[in-house]
Formats: sequence, C-alpha cells, structure tokens
Amino acid sequence: MLTIIAAAALSGCFSSGPKHETKLWTIECAGSELLAGVPRTNEATPPQTVRIGSVSVVAPWDGDNIVVRRADGSLARDPYNKFATQPAALLKGPLMCLANQEGSFGRVMPSMTSASPDAILELTVTDLSLDCSGSGRQASVSLSAALVSGSGRKVIADGSGSAKMDASAGDYSSAFSDAFSTAVKSAFSKMK
Repeated sequence: MLTIIAAAALSGCFSSGPKHETKLWTIECAGSELLAGVPRTNEATPPQTVRIGSVSVVAPWDGDNIVVRRADGSLARDPYNKFATQPAALLKGPLMCLANQEGSFGRVMPSMTSASPDAILELTVTDLSLDCSGSGRQASVSLSAALVSGSGRKVIADGSGSAKMDASAGDYSSAFSDAFSTAVKSAFSKMK
C-alpha cells in the first residue's frame, strides 16, 4: 500500500499530462511587472552598450529533459516533460528581453552582432529544476550574471539570484519563465 502511495506521489512530479504524452516547454521573458521597483545596489555608471554573451547551464541541468529534484534529494530526468530546446539556447532571448526591460543599459545587442559593446553580459545557470522535495512542485532557478568589459578581460560587475515559483498547476513554461525572470532581476539588482 505504501509503495502505491509513493508511486502516485512521485508520478505527479514526473508528468502533468496523460501518461506517455511528451510535452515541450519554453522559457520566456516575463512581464516588466517583475522588474518594477527593483532597487540597484550598484552605484556605478552602467555601460551604455551591452552585448549578450555566453549563456551556460551546468550539468545536470543542461539537457532538454526537465530535471526533477525528488523528496529524497535525488535527481531524475522527467521523460515526459522537456524543454523545447537545450536550456542554454532557450535562455538567450529571455535574457536579452530582461536586460532591455531592466533599463540600466543604453542599448542591449544580440550575441551575434559584430559591433563592439562597452560590456558583455554573461550568464551561468547552476540550477534549473522542478523541485518536488517538499510539498507540491516548484520551478527552481539559480544563476550568476557578470558584466565583462568589451575586451573580455575584466569583470565590471557581477551578481547572483535564485527563485522558486509554484508549478503545481502544471504550466511549466509560466513557472520557469517567472522563476528565471525573478532570478535575473535579483542578479541585476546585486551587480557591483
């Protein structure tokens, strides 16, 4: 009986739809309301032009299957819920959108531009998981951001952020988008 209850509870974290139906999820730029009123701890003058640089997602979060953190602390890849593409590629667009919304940078340029920026915004994601270790499901994102000089030789400012958003409704796109936006907002506010 206990095995059946445990299996039912665990399956709720592994799938938000009918069994064997694979769902693809995206991460998008959450609305500017998440960035409204963000106090900056950095008093330095921000760079006028910023190019989106590298976005990296460390293992085991770097695959397209959503990684689930189980109640016992172990990790597993959800075979039924996947990101639409590799997370590092998926996050570049939302990062550029959030950098534009943040308002401290005069101009934010895409990573493929050949123009010389004042700084390059680089991002490392250290957690991108569906946390089922407590009650319910939460999209969990932790990251660090760095502004590197346009020549790439000196870190101008850096900050980190993390967030967890309720994912119990099964809309992982919305939950991960809000968690990512909140974590980036936090990192931006701490850049110094």
